[in-house]
Amino acid sequence: MANTVTKTTLIDGPRHVVVHVYLASDGLAGELTDEVLIDVSALTPSANDLTLECVWYSLNGFSGVLEWDATTDVPFLVLQDSDCCFMDFRGIGGIPNNAGAGKTGDLTLTTTGFTAAGDAGTITLKCKKN
Repeated sequence: MANTVTKTTLIDGPRHVVVHVYLASDGLAGELTDEVLIDVSALTPSANDLTLECVWYSLNGFSGVLEWDATTDVPFLVLQDSDCCFMDFRGIGGIPNNAGAGKTGDLTLTTTGFTAAGDAGTITLKCKKN
């Protein structure tokens, strides 16, 4: 078997993208490493990179780190094992992609503790396209 990662694009407009992600561990495949949650080249219109404005998440049994994809990924937000959490960064202009060399613009996830059958969670991301 394999872990389940289901990505649903809720909004893909000219300025914003909203993606909902459902995650479930099969208990065998192990951690997710650099799992692409938003691929900027697949957006319509495509973007060079993103600015994270809001994130809603609920993780059961594991935590994760959101990263900007590059030659050396840039971690920027820790999502803890939590029933429900909402973070809104619009008041400070969002969290911009500050990756350097090899920057792709993509937003990725790396998990910790995503190893037991029954570990599951959801993440909904609202980003501004740049």
